[in-house]
Amino acid sequence: MTLDDVLDSSLVGSSAEASESAAVEPRTTTDQESDNLAWQLPEPPGDVFDVGGHDMHLYCVGDGEPTVLLETSQGDPALNYRPLQEELARTTRVCSYDRSGLGWSQPGPSPRTGKQNVSELVALLNTAGESGPYVLAGHGSGGLLALLFARERPQDVAGVVLIDSSHPEEYEVLQTQLPSMITAEDVQMNQLLDAAERVTKGELGPLDAQDLAPSSLPPNLQEQWGALVAQPHSLRTTAAEWDAYPDTSRQVTAAGPLGDIPLIVIAAGRGPAASMPVQDRETLGLTTDDINAHETLWQEFQRDLGQSPAEWWALR
Repeated sequence: MTLDDVLDSSLVGSSAEASESAAVEPRTTTDQESDNLAWQLPEPPGDVFDVGGHDMHLYCVGDGEPTVLLETSQGDPALNYRPLQEELARTTRVCSYDRSGLGWSQPGPSPRTGKQNVSELVALLNTAGESGPYVLAGHGSGGLLALLFARERPQDVAGVVLIDSSHPEEYEVLQTQLPSMITAEDVQMNQLLDAAERVTKGELGPLDAQDLAPSSLPPNLQEQWGALVAQPHSLRTTAAEWDAYPDTSRQVTAAGPLGDIPLIVIAAGRGPAASMPVQDRETLGLTTDDINAHETLWQEFQRDLGQSPAEWWALR
């Protein structure tokens, strides 16, 4: 689930609750909490491997080289990529996986920084017997993980594709120039933590989450999506990834340039904030000026990502 998906839904509560929490810092999240789910999770499509104390889910299909490795955005299960994965698997091998605490993967240790996620991904691929080179495709904040993996392990990477990706300097720039956007993200994360508590109490469940499932998924997979995303530890992990976002951004910058690794940047014609419904903007206290300023910065971030070198694809 991306940050925008949690707005204006029964999963995160009312506008009044959001307004009350606007000035509150994100709460501390925990790792290995027992969910005691009141529903049965669907069977994973792939295999589950131990990566040093907890299990992670990896799903690979197709044949050919190089292997495409799909990296989801903050809080999203690998299930989001199923239609794309099936399409790409017609021509090559494609792997998707659930980061620790998301989808069919168990929670991992904190903090949930980029380095922690990349380290676990390397362990998962090695344990599963997968080998590169990989074409890394990262969406949203998953783009930062793709960049970090490529910069730390260039020998295992054939190329990087960034899809509406976050920028390594985005957090710092927004904090300085547009702090209202950071506050809005904090509010949403507090809403997710509240939702996790409500699920634990039996007040919310998969049906509430299912309404937020990507429309690209068929009904049976939307049902699975709801069951996975409504897990309390999944909601907490989403907030934990946001808690670690500043450190992740710094880690990507410190890792240095991509060098000779081919890079393609794919970006929508409008940024995520510009696509946000007016009611959701008002819920988070965002003004039209905030949205317009963010859109300008977002477009600049996308162009900057493609400077090293890349193709700039504006899909309008």
